[in-house]
Amino acid sequence: MTGSAWNWIRRLGLPGLILYGIFDNTPLISAPPGSMDVFVILLSANRPEWWAWYAFMATVGEVLGGYLTYRLSEKGG
Repeated sequence: MTGSAWNWIRRLGLPGLILYGIFDNTPLISAPPGSMDVFVILLSANRPEWWAWYAFMATVGEVLGGYLTYRLSEKGG
C-alpha cells in the first residue's frame, strides 16, 4: 500500500469511521462493497488493542447512516 493511502486511512481514525459509515449508507454515494471492513482491518492491524473501538465506531456509523436514509425516504414518500 502506498504511503499516502495509508496516511489517509490512518487519519480517518475513530470519528472518520462514523462519517464513512454514514456516507456509505446514503443512496447518493456508493462506496465499494466491503470497503468499511478493509478500513477496520487495516486500522486494527496497526493498533490491535483498539480493534473493539474500530468495530464499534464502524457499526455506529453504518446504523446512523441507515437510520438517516430511512428517515429521508419516509419523509419523501
